[in-house]
Amino acid sequence: MISTSKNHIMNKYVIILITAVLIVAYAGDKFTKIKAKEHYSEFNSANLNGELEMFGIAYRGISIKLKGSTLEYIFYPSIDLKEKRIFDHIAEIGDVIEKPAYSDTLKLIKKNRVLIFTFKKFNK
Repeated sequence: MISTSKNHIMNKYVIILITAVLIVAYAGDKFTKIKAKEHYSEFNSANLNGELEMFGIAYRGISIKLKGSTLEYIFYPSIDLKEKRIFDHIAEIGDVIEKPAYSDTLKLIKKNRVLIFTFKKFNK
C-alpha cells in the first residue's frame, strides 16, 4: 500500500507531466500554423506551370516540386471539385500542375482529364 505522502508526490508528477504535454502540444500547433501561413504566402504568389517531379506530405499539407525547379511548395488542397478526389491519392509523377500567381485554384492535368483543386487560405 502506498502512503499518503507517496500518493501526493505521484499526483504532483502526473500533474507536471500532463501540463508539459499540453504545453508541447500547444507550441507544436502554434508552430504549424505559423509555418502554414509562410507556406501559403509562397505558394499563393507562385506562378506554377510544369510537370510534377515530386510530391508528398509535409507540415500536414502537400509538398510539390516541379521538374526543372529547385523550389518546393506546400499547400493544403481541398477535394477535387468534379470527381471528389484527394490530391495525393490521384496525383502522379509526370502530371502537369497549373496555377497562376494569386489564383484560388490549382489544375492537376492528367493524360485524359483535368482536376481542379481549391486550397486552404491562411490570412496574415
